[in-house]
Amino acid sequence: MSQRSEFSTDPSRILATEKRMHRTHTTDHARDAKQEFLSKMNHEMLTPMNAIIGMTQTAKNSEDEHELAYCLDKIEDSALHLLGIIKDVLDMSEIEAGKFQLDRTSINIEKMLIGLCNLISGKIEEKGLQLSIILAKDMGMSFMGDDKRLSQVITNLLTNAIKFTSDRGKIVVNVEETPCGEQHSILRFSIRDNGIGMTEEEIDRVFEAFEQADNHLSRSFGGAGLGLSISRDIVEKMNGRIWVESEIDKGSVFSFEIRLERSEQPEGSVIFRNIQPKDVKVLIVDGDREGRSYFRLINDSFGINTDEAETVERAENLVKLANSSGQPYDIIFCDYGSSEVDGVEAARRIKPLIDVNTTIILVTSPLTWKRIERFVNSYGVDRYISKPLFPSLILDEINRVIGSTAKRFDIQSSHTSTLPDLSDVKLLLAEDVDINKEIFTSLIQETKMKVDYAENGEIVVRKFTENHELYDMIITDIHMPVMNGFEAVEKIRSLDCARAKSIPILAMTANSSGSDIQKCLEAGMNGHLAKPINIKALCDQIELYREKNFRV
Repeated sequence: MSQRSEFSTDPSRILATEKRMHRTHTTDHARDAKQEFLSKMNHEMLTPMNAIIGMTQTAKNSEDEHELAYCLDKIEDSALHLLGIIKDVLDMSEIEAGKFQLDRTSINIEKMLIGLCNLISGKIEEKGLQLSIILAKDMGMSFMGDDKRLSQVITNLLTNAIKFTSDRGKIVVNVEETPCGEQHSILRFSIRDNGIGMTEEEIDRVFEAFEQADNHLSRSFGGAGLGLSISRDIVEKMNGRIWVESEIDKGSVFSFEIRLERSEQPEGSVIFRNIQPKDVKVLIVDGDREGRSYFRLINDSFGINTDEAETVERAENLVKLANSSGQPYDIIFCDYGSSEVDGVEAARRIKPLIDVNTTIILVTSPLTWKRIERFVNSYGVDRYISKPLFPSLILDEINRVIGSTAKRFDIQSSHTSTLPDLSDVKLLLAEDVDINKEIFTSLIQETKMKVDYAENGEIVVRKFTENHELYDMIITDIHMPVMNGFEAVEKIRSLDCARAKSIPILAMTANSSGSDIQKCLEAGMNGHLAKPINIKALCDQIELYREKNFRV
């Protein structure tokens, strides 16, 4: 009788053994990764906490104003760093527990990106980085989705790019839209930097939880290594995908795609006042070809006559040519911050050549402008526009400059007002876009109406509830955060008071089709104002309800 081998040759037993060994190896790897992560968290959380405590003690013992300011800055930096780590850990906890949920709200892509740029501007300024945001031509801006989670992904990728890009480096964000059916679009976001880059092995691990591309990076640059993993989970939860392309010492491109439902396109913050875009003549002075081309693309899309100069010498020649043709430039934008062209030097050399009505605007960051404003005014710089550039910001600036003068446009600088005196009228306006509030205030200035503003529908309901008799009319935008216009009107009309039933409520939207107006009326509104607002139409509405004795 042959002796049985101590090793089984049964294929099923071999397969089961291999699976068990694989599970054991996977479990051991995950446990080791988490243990390493917890050890790293001990360091990552204690480091900023020690800085907070230490700087607080230093501040208490100091009477020097500059030292106190220094301590407060370091405390703020450390506290924000610690907060970011805590948020990442909590998000990862929700993801692992299966409790991670998405909300459905209105998203304005441009407005969201402007807000994110404001948040990271300090870090960008600190490292002297160039940040460009490039939105595809003619892409829509309004979608439905989870704006907070989408912002979180973009912020994580931008923060990552800032962290691993050397001082004076460059970061470019590209956003593109591909229509997908009648109601949806695929949005692709790409964040490109010229930082340290990654190897193929590091790329394979970069989206894994509890790991960074290379552990030495966490010691050199800080961070928990959770941001990219959380970003991947959010994107996949949105039925999208995320990936990275990278090369050592040449930089990385993190990209992701998500599918979002398109929503009504609001008028936004761009309204030309008393001018025709084709009558505006602009010169862009910027040594960076990509930035210059994007600036031109924005202006061209709005029909603004635009020339560009890559050098100061080219700008000088164009200014002379424009003057000799009898069509001088209205605005000259000079970039400050790119290594190719010094915007301040360009302004100094161009100033003696320009027309008396030409405005020179420096393209720079708010923090830089605060430092140089005092001395650049003597060089001929009148204003500044903040980087990175967005279409609405450019046109808002053009509106401010052109709208403040009547140069070469058929605008009466003085006229007899045909608007009624409505100084006894007080409006409650629901509008979440700041520039739209400014425009509305400017439009009604001659009528002397009083306006109380609310940033969303919830605030409208609260203000009206607190004092039913204070307002003569409510004007509400439809698409707002927290609570939209329809929901706000429904809550107001359901209040148990006579004024809630009788106060005139007008919708304010970009769409003015019959179906849109009917929808507003069915929601309990009395009428509709189309954007851009026609002040005469608004006054007519007020006079109409005044005749109907709308003060009950």
